[in-house]
Amino acid sequence: MLPSLRISISKFRIYKTLKNYCYLNRGLTIHFNNEKFYSENGLRDLLEDYMESEPLYPIIHLEDEDIEVAFTHVRGYGETYYSL
Repeated sequence: MLPSLRISISKFRIYKTLKNYCYLNRGLTIHFNNEKFYSENGLRDLLEDYMESEPLYPIIHLEDEDIEVAFTHVRGYGETYYSL
């Protein structure tokens, strides 16, 4: 008989992972614990959800069959990259 294994994962971590799946698979809808996770615009939605201040210019969102890129700049110092 195998020993029982207890794994503790925070609700926040699970929700963040599900949201990331939706950012990477635009149009995907995930229902989990009566919550709905969905992204209509992919990486553009990721930037809008994670930016902590107003962008200096509108988000530039480029996509083709095998690539999707979204970026902008905000006032402040430092750099944040999301690579999924």
